[in-house]
Amino acid sequence: MISCSIYSIPNGLVAHILTSPGLESFPSDDLQQELITSAITACPDVLSAFLAHIKPSMVPRDSDNWHSTMKLIYNGLSRRIHERLESALELCSGLTQLVSVVADLCLPNKSIHEHLHEALSFDSAVVIEAANKLMSQLETNMILVITWVNTCPKLAGVGPRWTSSEILAELTALITEVGK
Repeated sequence: MISCSIYSIPNGLVAHILTSPGLESFPSDDLQQELITSAITACPDVLSAFLAHIKPSMVPRDSDNWHSTMKLIYNGLSRRIHERLESALELCSGLTQLVSVVADLCLPNKSIHEHLHEALSFDSAVVIEAANKLMSQLETNMILVITWVNTCPKLAGVGPRWTSSEILAELTALITEVGK
């Protein structure tokens, strides 16, 4: 049975497909990896559901499957950030949902936070390097998100749904919560 929360996001059907058993072999299948990367790039609201689904695959280990999973996450977080932010602004119906989708692009998601922390102190230099690469991408994305929020024309002027200061306040609260 599919969780109702998947269908509560604008692209719930896409999230359902990405978390289906048919895509379980993504670490060893380049076409599945490209499909998943394209889907989470085109539909920014499905990233969180997908990361929660693959959480068991993210337990740090020096294996081909783990490195493929990290590569997939990295590729999903590093492509077309500006367009994804614009898409999230259009798709999301509430400020909390928007901030959650935006935060998924630049903060270690709840689903990966623990495993990413473990990978940063793992006893394999290759695992640590992969985790550092992912953390660097999240940091770059944070800079891009803050710049976008402060310069987005859709958040300025008359009648935006949300102001940049509202988004930054919610994002700051979320960052504080993640840091605890």
